[in-house]
Amino acid sequence: MFDEPIEVLVPEGVVNELKAMAGKKTKEALFASAALKLIKAKGIEAAPSEGPVDKWITDYAAKRNAVVCTYDRQLRKNLKKLGVKGITLKRR
Repeated sequence: MFDEPIEVLVPEGVVNELKAMAGKKTKEALFASAALKLIKAKGIEAAPSEGPVDKWITDYAAKRNAVVCTYDRQLRKNLKKLGVKGITLKRR
């Protein structure tokens, strides 16, 4: 997908949100648990983040011309307004 090596970054705020979701008995909890396991298995360290997570991601991506991978519809809209590229997986 990318022509050059990439750096994967997961903000602490996202990890905290995943941990909170994983503790519940919902379908989303299964996905959150899987995401946490993947983060751990790949040795991805959480990047320090402050304040609201979506704002941190938006600011970080806009400043560094980063590509953001997310399912969050509102976050994708906010990123698009700033011209930040995004990736999302489709269900099909």
